Amino acid sequence: LTDIYRRRGLLRQVDGLGEIDAITERIMKALEG
Repeated sequence: LTDIYRRRGLLRQVDGLGEIDAITERIMKALEG
């Protein structure tokens, strides 16, 4: 999961798009259970 979090951080910094960020948040929350 650490890898995913790192990628998520990179995507958040590079894209900076609210929609993608929101979708990523949902995915991460789902994975965390």
